[in-house]
Amino acid sequence: MRRRDLMDVLISTLSREDSVEIQDEAAFALANIAKDFANKADIRKAGGIKVLVKLLESPDPDVKKNVALALSMLLDDFSNRTEIRYVNGISPLLDLLASEFQEVLENALNSLIRCAEDYSNRGEIRKLNGIRRLVDLISQDPGDAHQLALQCLCNCLEEAEAANSLADANGIAPLIKLIQVDDNKLKRFASLALAKASKIERTQNIGREAGALQPLINNLASNDAAVVSSAATALAALGKNDANQMELAKLNVTDSLIKLLGHDDAEVKREAVAALSSMFINDSNRAEIIKQNGVQAMLASLEKPDFKAQMSLCLTLARCLQEPDGQMVLAKQTGFKGLLKIVELLGCKDVNVCRNAAYTLSNATQYDLSAKYWLRNHVTPENIITDGFYDIGFAGTKLEAIQSFPTLADLQSRPIDKRREVILVDAAQDTTLAAIIAYLSDALVNKSPRQQIQLISTVVSRLMGGPLDANASTQVSEFGFKFRVSELKLRTGSNVIPIGMINQGTFYHRALLFKVVCDRVGLGPCLLVRGEYHRAWNIVDLKKQTMVARAVAVAKKEAAPVLRQKQSVAGGAGGAGGGAAGTGAGTSGASSSGSGAAVGGTAVAASSMGTAAGSTAGTAATASGMSGSGGLSGTGVVASGSGGSSASAILEGLLGSLAVPDDSHPYTSDEPAVVDLMFEPGRLLAMGSQEAAAYQRMN
Repeated sequence: MRRRDLMDVLISTLSREDSVEIQDEAAFALANIAKDFANKADIRKAGGIKVLVKLLESPDPDVKKNVALALSMLLDDFSNRTEIRYVNGISPLLDLLASEFQEVLENALNSLIRCAEDYSNRGEIRKLNGIRRLVDLISQDPGDAHQLALQCLCNCLEEAEAANSLADANGIAPLIKLIQVDDNKLKRFASLALAKASKIERTQNIGREAGALQPLINNLASNDAAVVSSAATALAALGKNDANQMELAKLNVTDSLIKLLGHDDAEVKREAVAALSSMFINDSNRAEIIKQNGVQAMLASLEKPDFKAQMSLCLTLARCLQEPDGQMVLAKQTGFKGLLKIVELLGCKDVNVCRNAAYTLSNATQYDLSAKYWLRNHVTPENIITDGFYDIGFAGTKLEAIQSFPTLADLQSRPIDKRREVILVDAAQDTTLAAIIAYLSDALVNKSPRQQIQLISTVVSRLMGGPLDANASTQVSEFGFKFRVSELKLRTGSNVIPIGMINQGTFYHRALLFKVVCDRVGLGPCLLVRGEYHRAWNIVDLKKQTMVARAVAVAKKEAAPVLRQKQSVAGGAGGAGGGAAGTGAGTSGASSSGSGAAVGGTAVAASSMGTAAGSTAGTAATASGMSGSGGLSGTGVVASGSGGSSASAILEGLLGSLAVPDDSHPYTSDEPAVVDLMFEPGRLLAMGSQEAAAYQRMN
């Protein structure tokens, strides 16, 4: 007999009012045929599900048992789950939960478990008071059917509405009781049901008040990985409630969760991370987890190629990095190992991992400003540049291709190359930078916001080569900053150049120095932005501008240097004369060892870092019979010994020639402004204006 013919015969037999023995055997035979997935749809099309549902009301328990068995086999097919709802089969299955016969009960539960995999069926079960019936079942002394009832409850609780139904049926307490029994399977499914029930605040509070937290924490120490995993899942769900977070902290759950990050089972680690993520929502919990080396444990776990775990870990780390202590831990990682791993995850195939890694990186780079500027091309007013910051240029747009973020030590150890220089900010070692900060900290006092911006701009411009002619189209491109930087690389024997040594700088040098000075003297807000083609600029807002005294880093005091001549790297005589920007400078005041920079008729000595304070653009000067231009460009003045002028004296000489800017040309726009440091130092260009756009891009 063909398979389809056999189905038709069996279904026909079940349709007739034959003896219960025949119905029993026919239902059992149909259940066996339904084990083959290919037959499930054919049985439905032949009307088999409708016939079986009618027999659920048979007075014979054996018929009910085998009919429920056949239905449980058929309901593996998703179309059959829809069919059983259409033929009103869910209600009689729920009625079987009151059966005194174990096999009838188990087969009915298996059918309901599969029914509840369908969204509409879950709603139907809830409307038919199915949640309460399941609660009544699990409230009895634990038996063989409890595990199946819990599995069915887990499926039903996929919907938030079912959580309210569970609370109405007083179903939380039986679940808490079951997570404390000796049967590990019951513990597991009771914990999972509790986790799914805890999607709403109402059940979260009921769970805490009913004493769910401590038994779940106890289960974290189980030898059964499934029990541990499900307990962590429940804690993650309950931990999204503020009161529960505080209670969990009192119960010292963080230590147990952190230890689980090193568990051999992948699912345990995933759920432990999820629980930690919930704990991290609370500020005090974040601080405690950081103290317990939670950040280090999470960073180590990132190395395992598990998308789900990495997704949760990145989110948890992002929350952790909202705390300064968490940021500090990441910054202290040897070779930025943790940060590099997060950067690597930006190229992950899983979009959720990528998104969470980007969020984590955003928080991480709020602290590690060198990495932030490298990746994001801006440093916000809230980010204060401190010693140890270094600018290596832009990382590029293909983040997935980035393999590493170079450390300062690595960059300093590399041989000199043709790549863009690394600019180092370190006032503790850079005497010129320290002198700039110290001098301007005093010079800016009692000045108006407009005067403060103009004064800093003028000093930055003078120190880095002076203003250029905006109307001369070739002057920016021909400005010899690259040649001068190459000289500095050769002189220092390194690609890393302290910013105080750069006396011929373009947009990105000047914008960085402006931001550093503003941050160190407490002037804000000041935003640093990097564009394309060596462009960078600062944005200020005069309406919000304030000056708050900050601790100023000053380089270690040394004996005042004596200047001596050294053969120029570029060839030629040693000394250099520099005129004031845009003016002719004579020999008046030029003296001291044949080396000096004439600034408004005032002799100025070079600093111990070899920086010329009076570097000018296109202005020749003669001093003591030696000629040169552009400060130290074309010279090799170095400082040694004792006696002579200090770095502060250089700046005093420079600033002494500057008239204090007045407010005769106030900035009247309500918009924040881009600060001109290249052409008319101190000029403010309203954001969005054509002038600002021209300054920000290559013409």
